[in-house]
Amino acid sequence: MSTLLERVLPDDELLVPDKVAASILGLDNPKTLANWRSQRRNTDLEFIRIGRNVRYRLGTLRAFLKSKTIKG
Repeated sequence: MSTLLERVLPDDELLVPDKVAASILGLDNPKTLANWRSQRRNTDLEFIRIGRNVRYRLGTLRAFLKSKTIKG
């Protein structure tokens, strides 16, 4: 059984807060994302600002991880 949100938005479009995004990216501290944003580092990691809140699309996080994968 899916939730209303899952039926409305595709999985990659779901928005997650920076704490969840940091966890998905394997970062110890969510403030790392805030530092990246303020220093304009990793600009391929797009975010959405809703008022004072920052959200990341799940698909953007997946694409970011994929782009950082080193094939050997």
